[in-house]
Amino acid sequence: MKIRQGFVSNSSSSSFILGCETTAEALGEILDALELEGELWTSPDVQKAREFLEQVGKGFNEPIIYPYTINYETLIYPEGRYIRVDTCNNHDWTEYLDIVIPRTDSTSYDFTSSCGCGGCQ
Repeated sequence: MKIRQGFVSNSSSSSFILGCETTAEALGEILDALELEGELWTSPDVQKAREFLEQVGKGFNEPIIYPYTINYETLIYPEGRYIRVDTCNNHDWTEYLDIVIPRTDSTSYDFTSSCGCGGCQ
């Protein structure tokens, strides 16, 4: 049996780092982005997720799974001092989100080229 570890290169997956302090803040931004994309995403699912955010508060920083994006569940979790998002690329995330560091491959992030400080590795 084969076990998938990482992303398939021709899949419609997307992975990136958001400029957020917590996973709750990141989910809020993702919900805003989905609503900006159009009426399809202004649904009871978005409302349920917003109610969840109200219950847990802005300081919530545990992994979150949001199951209502195209093709894949959206996984939001802390990775070091960053908030990582693994999702599908069938949304125009770059238009609506503050993506700090896009994923350069399936195993690492290119921190130095994104911030320019040279010490973020």
